[in-house]
Amino acid sequence: MAMFWHFQDCFKERTAFTFEGNDYSFTQLQTLVSDAKAKLPSAGALVFLFCKNDINTLVHYLACLQNQVAVMLLDAGLSEQMSNELVVRFQPQAIVRSGEIQQTDLTQTLVDSRLAVLLPTSGSTGAAKQVALSYENLQANAESICSYLPIQDSDTTITTLPCHYSYGLSVLNTHLLKGARCLLTDASVVSKDFWLYLQNDKITSFAGVPYTYEMLYKLRFHQKQFPSLRYITQAGGRLKPEVLSVYSQWMQEQEKAFYVMYGQTEATARMAWLPPEKLSRKPSSIGNAIPGGQLSLVKGSKALDGDNGELIYQGPNVMLGYADSREGLAVFSPTNVLKTGDVAWQDDEGDFHIVGRLKRFVKIFGLRLGLDEIERFLDASGVDARVCGIDDKLCVAVKNAQSCSSVKQQLSERLKLHPSVIEIIQLEHFPVNSNQKTDYQAIESFFEAERR
Repeated sequence: MAMFWHFQDCFKERTAFTFEGNDYSFTQLQTLVSDAKAKLPSAGALVFLFCKNDINTLVHYLACLQNQVAVMLLDAGLSEQMSNELVVRFQPQAIVRSGEIQQTDLTQTLVDSRLAVLLPTSGSTGAAKQVALSYENLQANAESICSYLPIQDSDTTITTLPCHYSYGLSVLNTHLLKGARCLLTDASVVSKDFWLYLQNDKITSFAGVPYTYEMLYKLRFHQKQFPSLRYITQAGGRLKPEVLSVYSQWMQEQEKAFYVMYGQTEATARMAWLPPEKLSRKPSSIGNAIPGGQLSLVKGSKALDGDNGELIYQGPNVMLGYADSREGLAVFSPTNVLKTGDVAWQDDEGDFHIVGRLKRFVKIFGLRLGLDEIERFLDASGVDARVCGIDDKLCVAVKNAQSCSSVKQQLSERLKLHPSVIEIIQLEHFPVNSNQKTDYQAIESFFEAERR
């Protein structure tokens, strides 16, 4: 199978993407890519690409891959200060913004020839630590995803996630691999434009994180008819049980498919998937490893209980490694094994269930508490909350409409904790990062500000 970025001889006049109402064939896309390649540095260099879901980003991303130039994908909304700090650290030979290429004239050692893409380790994209992905990583994950998702060359997807986020990037990669069409847009799922695209452009699939589907749930997406839509995918965290139940029912009633998946940037996006037919009876499961990968559990740690273990993934899509400077890009020593940092258990059918993060546990007065488990308990009690732990305190953020005193009492009784170690604050909205995941660092900063 040809590498997805070498599509020029595969699909030709088929529509590759649509942007601002205009269709572009694969032949036209290659013409644009070839023009961009001529202006980019040669193999072994590093390029910064500030990303939007638009034609310029797609063209320069593919130009870098075809030129064998390593590319760091960054949020176009990143602050000037953070951008400058990354430039100092990584010394790129060129910077691409809005289609404009700025040569930096910085002379540096060549990067590892296997290095294709650098992605931030989280949605806080100013972080210096980057995940280094190889050409093999990108291709292996795209091929694996295409072997279980029913992507057809006649399909049209829409960019509901940023392409500097591994999940959003994988949607582009897989559709390029299959010769399917992508509608490029930064339109939010709550915008009028998104709903018009769904209807008028005959969208057949889209991807989302829990935040995406919770917003669509509030807008009663599941009660509307979209004849062209065949399936939707979800990853990036656990979806609330009541919301998942609604989508499971929607899937059955409208004969659609809802794919729940699990992944991390360190594994180029996906590590596990749950067949849609299992969703109604295994709503808490991530399923099993994607084709070509393997999942296992490591038990025995004092931090783990019962049958729980740390989830370990092995496969050709596991990153080259991490890097936080230009010097770190010269040589990598990949292992193909990833310690996910997630705690899980495996059921009798071999499917895995995530319990929480190893780092999302705190000890208060010697009592070990799972922060994700507490969030699920509150959610089941009708309380929308986000939970973190700071300095031997259990810190809970709730929406303004909820009573702080009643939540504190509820947790005190449930967890057998003295109320003095439980801190509650009210927030109008829970902060999310650019990947639309809960920004727990931002929530912790609210608590720290309250203490000053």
